[in-house]
Amino acid sequence: MKPVVHKRISAFYPQGFIDSNNAYYIVTEDDIAYSLEREVRMILVSLKRVVFFNFNGFSIILDNLKRARERSPIITIGFCDYNQMQYDTIRRFFDKKIDFSLYKSFKIASLFTTPSIGGESILVWNENYEQRNLQSIELFEQGYNPIVVHRKSDFLEKLGHEGQFDDIVQDTFIGSVGIVPFARVNGSSIIYTLTGYLDATIDNQFDYAYHNKAIRTGFKLFIFDMKNIVSMNIKVVSFFKKIVTDAKQYEGNICIVNLVDSETTKKIKGELEKIEVKFFATLEEIINNKKLIAQLGGILKDENKANKSVTKKLINHLPSFINATVSTLEMMIGVDAVKTGAIKLQDLTVENGDKKLASSIGFYGDLEGVIILIFPFQLAKKSCSIMLGEDINTLSEVLDSLAELLNVIGGRVKIHLAESDISISITLPRTYSSTNDLSEAFTINRGIQVNLDFSGEIFTFFLTR
Repeated sequence: MKPVVHKRISAFYPQGFIDSNNAYYIVTEDDIAYSLEREVRMILVSLKRVVFFNFNGFSIILDNLKRARERSPIITIGFCDYNQMQYDTIRRFFDKKIDFSLYKSFKIASLFTTPSIGGESILVWNENYEQRNLQSIELFEQGYNPIVVHRKSDFLEKLGHEGQFDDIVQDTFIGSVGIVPFARVNGSSIIYTLTGYLDATIDNQFDYAYHNKAIRTGFKLFIFDMKNIVSMNIKVVSFFKKIVTDAKQYEGNICIVNLVDSETTKKIKGELEKIEVKFFATLEEIINNKKLIAQLGGILKDENKANKSVTKKLINHLPSFINATVSTLEMMIGVDAVKTGAIKLQDLTVENGDKKLASSIGFYGDLEGVIILIFPFQLAKKSCSIMLGEDINTLSEVLDSLAELLNVIGGRVKIHLAESDISISITLPRTYSSTNDLSEAFTINRGIQVNLDFSGEIFTFFLTR
């Protein structure tokens, strides 16, 4: 089926029914080649003329679309022009593991591929705060003025004042966000929060890809928070045996906290203790005890003392790193950044570093290095509160949220570099309560430092290897 190419989008318009009998012919290898030759940004399948589709037919089309993304990683693939029932069906098919995009209409999709002419205002709403922030950032980078609301009641109120915006983005999903709801980074530890009833189906709730990435990044302490568990059975032991075996290969530890005592859990606890799973009453018992965290492997130290120079190739792509970082923060807090001082190769130098929060995220692939971001507490607090759509106040809350903000920035860097045919993978972010903690975690080589003023708050960007 030959696609229609418009506004840098290649769109397919199947009709009637989609099942395993006809799905192979909707997006073919020739169709993909035709689309890529025209340097499109998206390849989408419109559902506006589709009466019915089943899981098999939908999956066949999706597999064919993924071949386009394999050939050109910057291509966005997905579906558009669906009704509410179709949208709910797709979300139900794939639950939380959606690695493709969904746009309510072709017009909405084109907002993400076509620069704004007059800074049009776009009302953005999604129940998922990661999604609404990511969508807003992408629209902001296209020159639009996104109006972000963080509560559905506020969204519904805005709908009553249509003259205040030019378009609405809702029931839209951008794939591959990269932030896993069930996991969070606390310093140099990964905390997994499981929910509901745990049995042999725990594999469906746990993201092994995320976990394996954490291990490869160097994390050694994995804490399973059971506060939201209703009940469990003995079959979870097999799951933890696998997790413990993987962790031991890297001298890691598995801990369980907030496990409610019952006859069943006592039996399970006994089995897990045999395979060296460690139990603690509360999460705070671990994370508030630096000595214990160190013993459990929760403090990472880079063993590589060799001086790694910033390469010319890395410097050439410095604008991509800075633009992705700055545009994300400007979008979040609604304040323009002002560069202060010269951009130069130097050691990391931060005034009052012991009173500022630090964060880092590594990358590897066509380029290799580390992004270090230094925040004044109030700037970090404001950015993260806006990102989450709720007030956060304590240091631990800000550090947890800062890790998620870094994931968003890392994803934006990846997209910016992909536009220059540079492919990178992002490691998991780490956060630190001060630059002193940052220095203790790994050796910081010389790098490119940029200081930025956000309404009197000095933020530091540092790119190194």
